Amino acid sequence: MGKTSKGTQAASQGRLRQIQPNGAGGGGSGGAAGPDPEALTASPIFGEPDYAPDLTFIQQAAPNDNGFIAIALQFHQNSGLSPRTVQSIEEMVNILSDPAQSGTGIINRIRIVSHVFFDPSGIGNPTNMMLRFLTAGVRPSLKRHFNGFAGTSMDALKSMMTFEVVTFTNTTHFITTDSSMLLMNHLKPTHNAILALVPTDALGEATGEFDDFFKICGSKWTLQRGAIPNAAVTASLQQAYDLLLADVVSRIRSTIPEPQLNTLRDAILNLGDSQSIHTQTPHNLAEYGQNLAAALTAIQGNGFLTKLNRVRQRINRNSKIDIRGCQVGRDPEFLQAMQKFFGTNATVRPAVSGPQWFQHFNAIGNITGLNSNAGIGTLFNNGFAPYNAVQVRQHFENWATGFGITAAHLTFWQEKLGLNALTFSALQWRNNLPATTIPVTRLQAISSASFRDVISRLINIFQTPAADRPNNAALNIVDPLLPNLSTWATQLDAAVSATATPSQLTDHFNNYKNVYEHMDNRFTGSASPSAAQRIIPATPPASLTVQVIRDFQTALKNFIDTHANSRLRPIKRFMTATVAQTQDAPARMRYFLCLGLPFLLYNPAATNSNHNILIVFQDTAGADRRQNDAIKYWIRAQWRGNIPADLGNGTTFDASRQTPWLVENHQPTGLLTVPPYRVSPTVEFHDKIVIVNP
Repeated sequence: MGKTSKGTQAASQGRLRQIQPNGAGGGGSGGAAGPDPEALTASPIFGEPDYAPDLTFIQQAAPNDNGFIAIALQFHQNSGLSPRTVQSIEEMVNILSDPAQSGTGIINRIRIVSHVFFDPSGIGNPTNMMLRFLTAGVRPSLKRHFNGFAGTSMDALKSMMTFEVVTFTNTTHFITTDSSMLLMNHLKPTHNAILALVPTDALGEATGEFDDFFKICGSKWTLQRGAIPNAAVTASLQQAYDLLLADVVSRIRSTIPEPQLNTLRDAILNLGDSQSIHTQTPHNLAEYGQNLAAALTAIQGNGFLTKLNRVRQRINRNSKIDIRGCQVGRDPEFLQAMQKFFGTNATVRPAVSGPQWFQHFNAIGNITGLNSNAGIGTLFNNGFAPYNAVQVRQHFENWATGFGITAAHLTFWQEKLGLNALTFSALQWRNNLPATTIPVTRLQAISSASFRDVISRLINIFQTPAADRPNNAALNIVDPLLPNLSTWATQLDAAVSATATPSQLTDHFNNYKNVYEHMDNRFTGSASPSAAQRIIPATPPASLTVQVIRDFQTALKNFIDTHANSRLRPIKRFMTATVAQTQDAPARMRYFLCLGLPFLLYNPAATNSNHNILIVFQDTAGADRRQNDAIKYWIRAQWRGNIPADLGNGTTFDASRQTPWLVENHQPTGLLTVPPYRVSPTVEFHDKIVIVNP
């Protein structure tokens, strides 16, 4: 056996990053909310996996994407989440507000997967969710956009107008750098009477929104004088400042009448070249203009806010937003901005989560060559480097318990395989198969399988030695008996009462005789065993007592199970060999793996990502390969809560091992080469997820 590394399937990297788990939290929108629908869901199979979302949105990959988006998309498709690729937050809001696209009613959990760039210094760059905020814009989503668009349309406009003058810590939405005091000085002495009404501080600067009034007017004046050499951007800024000015005037006109405010405005705009201007402008005018134009369109008629408010009505106090972008959890203010964006007020808002570390979806490494009973024995007895046998067994024990494959399963099979061959072959025991925490296909299938298929499935599950498997000829002999096996088993197993009447004893005899003549292969169309060879005589003995009948019963059961001429002897031989496979030390591991279930060998301190190894049984032939079942269960183990019905559909082991990872350090090549590593669904992985509750 060996192992493959799928730290080789590149995931997200570069400056941007993404994705992973969460936890329960409160949140959400208007009115009373019932109990959290996740509160009563089943426990996870293992560790602390993510909760399955109701809706999943994934950033549309750019042409130069590093491969992360494609791998993330594949993982979420494998998980049955029907992820939607979106170009922007605006597109996501459009979908969430449209019943035709996302249904109606409360949304419990939304998942957003995007590249995220986080600057540890917090100075050079803001946290960027590389999913654009506005569809027609180009700017990544910043916390100021979420905060702004969470408020009024004017707040939204200002958030998109804002630009960085030098660094992220020095931002403004004013083109002019002149102070309100300097602008007022330009208007003296002509307008002293009106200026005397302006509230100012001790230094003579206008206070509150009067300061905004003068800076808006000053910015419009500088635009008139060609401060920005781009006519389209200038026009958009003039339109934006007109909206902001009207908004400010609507509130300050209670202090200074609007006609007088208009007088001051016009006076500033008509300064012409009489005064020097001082300006500051965005660095990339084309992109800035595109973003501003997109914002003006979005706020027209309060369109964006109207849609967002519809979305908010679908968010209640139990709702959660899981942002899956690299290191976004290191910026709690970003998570809080997302809360504010989706929430209706300061207390009714969703919980928001995000990872502290870099997110990857590299394929999990796996054991190779584990395709035989001997291989399972070697794994159980010797371990698998770098894990010793004790460590392998402990990891297995944790996962087997999680799937519900307890020692009670082996007890069940020991009992059923210990039945007499006739009772076993009647298959009545299948009504009470041992329970598992989630449906296990290869076990469930036994309950409705044909007799041949039951034998075949048990051979595969228990790895019955080839020499003890019934061949096709033996099964052909059993086939004609199948319709009557249940009746015969009932008759043969029926207790013979100590007070049975002669008539009842005769009935028992006739039943045994009938069963016997169908079980002994010496009965053919033209021949039969001699009287001395018969186990049950052709006619009842003269003295038919309870003990005689009981002796016939015992002899017949013994004949069916042990006699060379019994038509069910090959079945009993199979049963005896198979029950032995439930009694040796590796029995439960064999049973678990051969049901197509996986378990993980994991060391959070490993300095090699390939020491996180998925253990599965790998068939070398046939279409129904256990490793393909195992990868579905592995994907299932990545989630808890309300599991999608389509999880694992169409997946294959070789193509579907994408798995959530978190790594503390940037991985230069996209491969997992720089420790430490955390892989889902371990507790250590979940510990790197930050959850901000309301």
